[in-house]
Amino acid sequence: MFWVALDPNDPNRAYASVIHYNNGAGVGGVYRCDNLLAPGGSTWTLLPDPPRTQKHPAALVALNDGKLVATYSGRRNASGVFTNSSGVFLYNPAGNTWSDVSDPGMYYWTKDRRSA
Repeated sequence: MFWVALDPNDPNRAYASVIHYNNGAGVGGVYRCDNLLAPGGSTWTLLPDPPRTQKHPAALVALNDGKLVATYSGRRNASGVFTNSSGVFLYNPAGNTWSDVSDPGMYYWTKDRRSA
């Protein structure tokens, strides 16, 4: 697990990013936890992968409007070359869909930084 974000609209919901590619067969991605306050009854659901990404989610921010922002970090292929799989993505839970909101300069490497 790389990052956890609590939903500001629902104290019973959280999101977690997990980095695990394994040649496309990994369990990496963004997971949503429902019923967070009841650990024995909570459920974790893997959200669909955003376009272009390769199971390398990094920082997450749950927004006040119910959407989620996720940065995806760069991934190197077997030759050590970065793939065009990083950037910034916006998740809309109403449609269970992601939008790629990245600048093209972020496609190969996005540095995650959280200011204090």
